[in-house]
Amino acid sequence: MPRHTKLLVVFFCVPVAFANASPWRSEVYPINWTPQHTDAEGRFLHDFSYAGYESGQRPLPPADSPATVTLQATDDEGDDTARIQEALDRVGENGGGVVLLGPGTFRVAPPEGERAALHITRSGVVLRGAGPEATTIINTDPNMRQRDVIRVAPPNTPSRVWLRAAGEPVPLAVDAENRATRVRLAKSAGVEAGDWIVLLADATDDFIADHDMTGLWNPRMGAVAFYRRVARVSSDGLNIEIDIPPRYPLPTRDNARLQRTAPHLEQVGLESFSIGMVEHPGEGFAANDFREEGTAAHEVHGAHLITFYHTVNGWIRDIHTARLETNENDIHMVSNGFLLHMSRNITVTGCVVQKPQYKGAGGNGYGITFSGSDCLVTDTRVTHARHNFSFKSLWTSGNVVHRSRAEDAMLASDFHMHLSPANLFDAVTVNRDWLEARYRPWGTIVHGHPTTQSVFWNTIGEAAHPRAGVVVDSRQFGWGYVIGTQGEATGVRTRPVLVPGSGPHPARDTSPEDFVEGIGQGATLVPQSLYEDQLRRRLGPRDRSGR
Repeated sequence: MPRHTKLLVVFFCVPVAFANASPWRSEVYPINWTPQHTDAEGRFLHDFSYAGYESGQRPLPPADSPATVTLQATDDEGDDTARIQEALDRVGENGGGVVLLGPGTFRVAPPEGERAALHITRSGVVLRGAGPEATTIINTDPNMRQRDVIRVAPPNTPSRVWLRAAGEPVPLAVDAENRATRVRLAKSAGVEAGDWIVLLADATDDFIADHDMTGLWNPRMGAVAFYRRVARVSSDGLNIEIDIPPRYPLPTRDNARLQRTAPHLEQVGLESFSIGMVEHPGEGFAANDFREEGTAAHEVHGAHLITFYHTVNGWIRDIHTARLETNENDIHMVSNGFLLHMSRNITVTGCVVQKPQYKGAGGNGYGITFSGSDCLVTDTRVTHARHNFSFKSLWTSGNVVHRSRAEDAMLASDFHMHLSPANLFDAVTVNRDWLEARYRPWGTIVHGHPTTQSVFWNTIGEAAHPRAGVVVDSRQFGWGYVIGTQGEATGVRTRPVLVPGSGPHPARDTSPEDFVEGIGQGATLVPQSLYEDQLRRRLGPRDRSGR
């Protein structure tokens, strides 16, 4: 066959592919985009590039740095909790370093009265294994209700620490605007560049009414809060420039203020091991059995493999969950995987989290849960959880799930409760899972609108979940964004819904319809990753390792 005929055959076999192959950009992310870009309809995309360790300005510390203390596994089946904890404490007391666990199995369990099996309570401590295929940490106590296997948190830190003032709060003189880099105070707070502060505003009756949740939300849900570092202070102490812009307005009407809080941990890492939990041998795993004493569900309720609390610039790298050989069922953890709670700039990378035993109600069986700000999950796979990924609470913003996989879920990877504003799913692959942001009528304090101003960018669908039939379901409060889908499953649901009223509560409409572009055309979307492109714009050309 002549050469020119071959070319004609190829051309006419794929005219549709050629027609759809032209690169395209989102209308809300033009080539000259800046963080202040807003279109005529008031739509905008946040700058998500601050997510992750050191806001992307430095790579993670090397995984082969010298060990400070090395512990070897023993041949017996004795408990290793005390000797690992002693090493963590000693390294922390001496200013930080690496506790290296050699190849083999290490058995731990929470001591009597303790919240976790292993605690890291000082900055600069790294717990490292010899690799997820070589080193395994096993939690041997199945009765893990409200406890963690590994907990990274400052000692004696109160709950909801970002909402608790240390000293006198200082009111803002004017409203703090969404995406602003400066705030103005009513009087000097005495802060200096480098200080850590919380900017927050309460869930007042007016705030609740603005979100059409009167009678369903109440002040106990907390506050819109941003944990920030002071970049500059004016000479009179009244104008404060912060390191990361706030991602939602802070009105003086809602008691907008600046306050200090307890000190956080920083530069803490967990890396290069696998971790698993002995399964609970009991019975009683129905959805609401977590409320019933004596059931297995009650005894595993709220357990986590790993919790980071009030920690900044930390990481979880190359950690895989594992099934113990003694587990009769294919169980890796009794309830939840990783929790990033009131923590900031944590990077989770190269991890695999899967297969909880209890996937009932009440916050059980989740893979990775965000309850902090500006954290990054990248190159990570979560599977077979109740919710593979989940976002919770008013102070949860700026987080990014990037180039990761969500597979074989019971329910959606979701925005779960109480308006978590401005988060990003970026180039995420879903396989029998879906990404969801829609009104939720459940909860002790009704979850209600779970997010606003969040973005689903270039979602890759391998197979739709049978319960959803779509890869993205986005009906956010105000504007939400679904930009680009690709793969075998590309469907999106954005049509606003009328939430029925009940009793004295009126019906609520989720209009306007979220912004949608490029369904089925994500393969030619420019850029393929919003997070990577925004990071490049802010810091200049860098490779994906951060160098």
